[in-house]
Amino acid sequence: MLSEAEYEAVQASYEAAESNTRQAQASVNEAKDALDKTRLHADMDGTVSLLNKEEGELALGAQFQEDVIMIVADLSRMEAAIEVDENDIINVSLGDTAEVEIDAFPDTLFKGEVTQIANSATVRGAGTQEQVTNFEVTVALLDYNERFRPGMSTTVDVITETRDNVIKVPIQAVTVRPKDKLEKKPGVEEHAESEDSEAEQDESKKPEMIEVVFTVNDNKAVMKPVKLDISDDTHYAVVSGIEEGDEVITGPFRVLSSTLKDGDLLEYEKKKKETKQ
Repeated sequence: MLSEAEYEAVQASYEAAESNTRQAQASVNEAKDALDKTRLHADMDGTVSLLNKEEGELALGAQFQEDVIMIVADLSRMEAAIEVDENDIINVSLGDTAEVEIDAFPDTLFKGEVTQIANSATVRGAGTQEQVTNFEVTVALLDYNERFRPGMSTTVDVITETRDNVIKVPIQAVTVRPKDKLEKKPGVEEHAESEDSEAEQDESKKPEMIEVVFTVNDNKAVMKPVKLDISDDTHYAVVSGIEEGDEVITGPFRVLSSTLKDGDLLEYEKKKKETKQ
């Protein structure tokens, strides 16, 4: 009952409506996709340790800019990040044990293990006299404590080597002396002035220096060459040169390095013996 023109007009309206429907559906799908991208899923179980955004706040994200919404941490696997000097890093290996002291837990040591060693150095004050070159080392804590919190201050001692049942001496007891002057010649007085003049006359010939410690025998100083092994902050392990029970002399560096001579009489105060570690 419709004319050709009316039919074509209705047909055109129908096709336009279908096009609008498809366009609307595409907009809905695009909105769903955008909504899905706003939902972030953590790839691990953990505890929210930092929350920067609350529900309803605007969070921005771009290829070159991030907007951290929250930080999720696994508090059952804590790590300590430390910096090791370039001169000491060569002694640190993966799997080395460590003693971790956390400021929040005084007088308590926790066990740790070295799990990562940085390949690149961190340099501070480059080009200045205060330049410091360190390497970051990650130590995993083996002792779990539910009171641990990220960001706590720690002091870590990495144990690179150990020795059992060895003789040890304080670092202050070890000095070096010329090998050819190990024993004081009887009846011959040594003067610092003569030694200085001899050194000035022949500076090209440097005497061979060896490590020695002074022990006590009949209230006299006895100089003994020693062979040292590993050390910690306070002691050297001694391989040979002294025996268990020997009393060693400690004192100012100047006294031990030059003033004290083999056979000198001593007036001293006995201290508690330390011969084993």
